[in-house]
Order: sequence, then structure tokens, then C-alpha cells
Amino acid sequence: MSLIEEGKLRSFGFWADATDKLGVLVYAATPLDDARRVVEDDPLVKDGWGKPAMHVWYVVDEAVPRRKRVSP
Repeated sequence: MSLIEEGKLRSFGFWADATDKLGVLVYAATPLDDARRVVEDDPLVKDGWGKPAMHVWYVVDEAVPRRKRVSP
């Protein structure tokens, strides 16, 4: 099951104009240490493609839409 399907990752994307940063991942409300473990387990980070920078972002829940479940 993916992090999005588990409800842990709300959104992600890559920067179109930044050569020194890969992108951004927005996690659902979770302890920072839990998010750090998930990021450090990411294959891109493990293979040296990215160096994580963790930031706490306070935002209303509706600002980052939840994934809608689609029935098969």
C-alpha cells in the first residue's frame, strides 16, 4: 500500500525551476520523527539523489486535498 493510500502523504511534486532541490512532500499530521523516518527510507534519499529538509507547516486541512477513493 502506498503512503497516499495509507493517508500519510497528502501531496507531492517536483520543482520545475530548481536544480538544487528535488521537490516537496506534504505529509498528513504526523509526528516529525515519523515523517523523518519515512523520508530517510525513500530510495531517492538512500541513493543520494536528495537531502531532506524537514519543516513543520501549519495549514487548514482543506488547503491540501485528500485523495478520493475510487471503487474498482
